[in-house]
Amino acid sequence: MPNRYRSLRVLPYALNADVYLLDDPLSAVDSHVAQHLFDGVLGPQGVLKEKTRFWITNSFQWLSQADWIVVLNEHGQIAQSGRHQDIVDNTQGHFAEYLRVLEEQLSQTKSANKRSISKHNKKDSSVRGMGSSCEASERISNQQPSGEIQPFRRSSPIPTSNQTENLLPIRDPVRSPPRVNGITRRVSVNLMESELLSSTEKEMANFRDDQDVARCTRRRKSRKNSKESETVSIEPPSGTREFQTSTALDSGAITIGTEQEFGRFLEDEEVNQGHISWSAYSNYIVARGLALTVVSVLFYALFLGAQTFGNYWLQWFADDRELIETERLLHNESVAHNDSLRLYLIGQITERTFYYMSGYALLGLGLMFVLLVSEITRYISSVKASKAMHQTLLSRILRAPMAFFERTPSGRLLNRFSNDIDNLDHNIPESFMDVISCFGDTALSLLIVIIALRPIGIGLAIIGPLSLICVGLQILYLPCSRQARRLDAVTRSPLLSNFAETAASSLGSSMVRAYGRTATFTAIADQLVDGNAAHTFVYYSSNRWLDVHLNIFCRLTLLVTIIALISGRAQMSPGLAGLIITYVLETGDNFAWFVKQLAQLETSAVSLERLREYSCVDQEASWENGPDSPPPADWPAPCCEILFNKTTVTYPSYKALASQQMTGENSEAFMSDSDTSEHPRSSLTPLNAVQSIDLHLSGSPSKRRIGVVGRTGAGKSTLVASLFRIVEPVVLDEDREQLGSYRANQGPVIVDGVDICRIGLHELRSRFSILPQEPVLFSGSLRFNLDPFGRRSDDEIWSALEAAHLSNWVTSDGITLDYECGEGGCNLSAGQKQLVCLARIYLSSRGRVRLLVLDEATSAMDPVTDQLVMRTVVGDQFKDATVIIIAHRLNTVLDTDMIVVMDHGYVVETGHPTDLLNNPFSRFANMHRAAE
Repeated sequence: MPNRYRSLRVLPYALNADVYLLDDPLSAVDSHVAQHLFDGVLGPQGVLKEKTRFWITNSFQWLSQADWIVVLNEHGQIAQSGRHQDIVDNTQGHFAEYLRVLEEQLSQTKSANKRSISKHNKKDSSVRGMGSSCEASERISNQQPSGEIQPFRRSSPIPTSNQTENLLPIRDPVRSPPRVNGITRRVSVNLMESELLSSTEKEMANFRDDQDVARCTRRRKSRKNSKESETVSIEPPSGTREFQTSTALDSGAITIGTEQEFGRFLEDEEVNQGHISWSAYSNYIVARGLALTVVSVLFYALFLGAQTFGNYWLQWFADDRELIETERLLHNESVAHNDSLRLYLIGQITERTFYYMSGYALLGLGLMFVLLVSEITRYISSVKASKAMHQTLLSRILRAPMAFFERTPSGRLLNRFSNDIDNLDHNIPESFMDVISCFGDTALSLLIVIIALRPIGIGLAIIGPLSLICVGLQILYLPCSRQARRLDAVTRSPLLSNFAETAASSLGSSMVRAYGRTATFTAIADQLVDGNAAHTFVYYSSNRWLDVHLNIFCRLTLLVTIIALISGRAQMSPGLAGLIITYVLETGDNFAWFVKQLAQLETSAVSLERLREYSCVDQEASWENGPDSPPPADWPAPCCEILFNKTTVTYPSYKALASQQMTGENSEAFMSDSDTSEHPRSSLTPLNAVQSIDLHLSGSPSKRRIGVVGRTGAGKSTLVASLFRIVEPVVLDEDREQLGSYRANQGPVIVDGVDICRIGLHELRSRFSILPQEPVLFSGSLRFNLDPFGRRSDDEIWSALEAAHLSNWVTSDGITLDYECGEGGCNLSAGQKQLVCLARIYLSSRGRVRLLVLDEATSAMDPVTDQLVMRTVVGDQFKDATVIIIAHRLNTVLDTDMIVVMDHGYVVETGHPTDLLNNPFSRFANMHRAAE
C-alpha cells in the first residue's frame, strides 16, 4: 500500500496540470518518505510550487506551509478559513475547539503513559533485562547470516557535541542497518521523563509558535546535511535491545529491470499450442459422470438404429410388391365395374397401408422415448459437469494463497468465470454430444450408401473422395480455428481488466477524467477491442470458409451419385434409389456437420484447458484441523503469549524484484533513466521478507500492547501476516536452510504453546482478529456489514456499536441498523469504516478477542479519530486481548508496553517506549525526532 503513494513522485512528469487535487497522499508512508515527498513535490520548494494544490490532510505538520487553510466541521460545512497564523490566533474558532478536544484526549493518554512509565521503572528485573519480552538476547547471531554481525564493543567515551551531531542521522536511522565494518561507539544518555511528549503534542505546539516550525525545519536540514560515513552501535540502557545488522544495499543501489521487465511482475498468460490434451476430455467425461455419459450415448445409438430401421421400413413400404400389384389390379378396367372385387382390393390396400403406417407410428413413439431419455441424461450430465467443474474452480481459487492474486490480474479470473464457464455451460455440452451423434450418423450413412449402391465399388468411388476431402478440410481448418479461439480467450482478459479498472470503477473513471486522459484510455480500450476482435474475426471467417467448401464438395458428391443412379436405374428399385439419395444427402450434411462440430468441440475445449489450469493452482495449507492438531477450546488465552522462533517468510522471485525496485533508495533509481540493467525472472532468488526472527511477546496483562514500527518495506505487515498464515512462516537451521521437520513446540510461530502451523487455517483465523489499513465493507445495510450471517440480536449489535464508540453517531444522525452503507462503504468516512470494522470484530467474537492486530488502521484518520480508535482497542472492551499495532505515526504506539523496530526483515530493536526514547541514539528515538 505505501508504495502506491511513492508514485506521487512521478505525478508532475505524468501530468502537467494547473490544479492538483490531493486526498491525504502522505498518510500511509513513514515520516522520512513523507518529508521527502513534501520537500521534493508538494512543498513550497517542490516541483509543483508554481501549481495550485488543493490538499486534504489529517496531519498538522504541513499546515504551517499552506497559503490558505479551510477547516471543515463534522457536517462537511466550512467552519473556518484563512491563513495559518489567523487560524491559530482565533481561540474561539472551530480549529481551536478541535485542538482542545485533542488536548483532552492526549492528556488522558499522557496520564496513562506516565502511570505505565512509573510501573515500568519499578519493575527492575522483569523489564530492564527484557528476558520475558525478548528471549533473543543470547541469540543475536541468529538474526543475521554468519559473518554479518559484530558484538557490541566498548570504544570511546561519550562523544562530544560535534561528534554527536555527526552521529545523530546514522544515514537513515530506520532504513539501513549499521555497517559491519563501521566505527562502533557506545553512548548512554538518559532523558528526563518530562521530555517524553508525543509527536502530536509537538505538532499542536508548532501551531502556536511559528518559530518552532522554523526550528524544526532547520533541525531537519541539519540532519540531512550530517555525515553518513560513520555507523553507530549503541549499547542500550537496561530494558532495551538493539540488533546490529548489515545489508547488501550499502554497496550501491540495486539495479532495476527494463520497462518491459518491470511490467512482468504479473505472470504472462500462457497460450497453449497444438491439440487439446486427452486428459482435458477425460476430466470432462469424469465430471459429467461416466455412467450418465454411457447411458446417454447408448440411448442415442438406439435412436440412430431405430431411425435407420424407420428408413428401411419406409423402403419396404415403397417396395412391397403385394401392395403394388393390388394397386395395379385396382386400377385395371376389368375391376372398375366389379364393386365387390373393388371393395375387397381397397380393403387389402388399406389393411396393408395401416400395417406399415401403424408400425412407423409405433417406431416414432419409440424414437421419441429413446431420444427423450438420451437428452435428459445428456442435460443432467452436462449440468453435473458444469456444477462440478465450477465448484472445483471456485474452491481452488478461494483457497489459493495470496501470492496467486498478487500476480494474477482480475481480468483473467473474470474471463474464466464468465466466458469459459459460459462455454462449459453451452458450447461444450452441445458440441460434445453433436460430435458423438454426427459420428454415428456419418458412419451409418456411409455404411448404408456403400452397401446399397451396387456394385460396392461405385459406392466406394463416390464416398472415398468425399471422405478424403472432408478430412483434408478439417486438417486445414482445425489448427487455425483452435488457435484463434485460444488467442481470443487470452486477449479477452486484458480487455476485461481494462474495463474493470476504468469503466466499471467509479474511482478509475473519475481518475481518468481528472487527469485528462480520456482519449488515451479510449485509444487503449479500442486497441484491446481490436486485438480481441481480430482473433474473433479469424475464428468466424474460418468457420464460414469451412461451410462453403463442405457444401460445394457435398453437392458435387450428390451430383455424381444421381448420375450413377440414373445410369443403373434398370437394376435398382425406386425405393432403394430414394433411400440412397436420402443417405447421400445425409452423408454430405452429416460429414460437414461432423467436421464443424469436431472443430467446435476442440476450440471450445480450450476453455477446459483454461479451467483446468486454474483448478490446479497451488493451495494454502489444510483448512480443517487434523485429528491430532485441534487446539484447546479456550485457546488462545487472555493476553496470549506469542513466540517467533527463527521465523522466516520468503517471497517468490517476482515479488523480490518488485520489492527491490520499489523500496528504499532504489525507488530513486527507478526514476533514473541511466540504470537499465535487466533482472531476468529466472535468475532471481527468493526474497526473505522476514529473516530468522527470534522474538518473544509476553502474554502478561502489563505487556499486552506491542507497537511494531519501521520504514516502508521493513517487514512489519509480513510479520503480522505470518500470524494468520497469509504467508507461510518457516524455520531456518544454523545453515539458514529450511527445516523439513521439527518438534511440535519448535515451530516458527508459537501462540500460547501451540504451533500455529499445525492448526487448520479456518480454526486459526477464526481465533485471531485484524483491523487492516483498508477497511472492507460491502454494499448493504449497516446490520449486514456488522452481522452478515444474521447470528446476532439487535441488542448485541448495539452493544458492539457502543464498544466501538459508534452509537452516538448512529443515534445523533437518526441512522438505523438498516442504513445503506453503499458500495465499499462509500457513504461512510474513513474513520467510520474502521470503527464499523472494529465493531464487527467485537461482535463476531462476542467480546472475546484474544489477539487483535491493527495494520496501519488509523493512517487515514484525523488525530481525534485516531485517538478514539486507540482508546477503544486499549480500553476495557479489549482488555483481554494482546494488541499488535503497526503504525507510521509514532505517537500511536507511544502508549504501548513494548516497541519492536524492524528494518529489512530483521528485528533491530525492542524495548519499552520509555527506555528507547531515553536513549537518543536508538533507532526509535531517531524516528521519533524525525517525525517531530
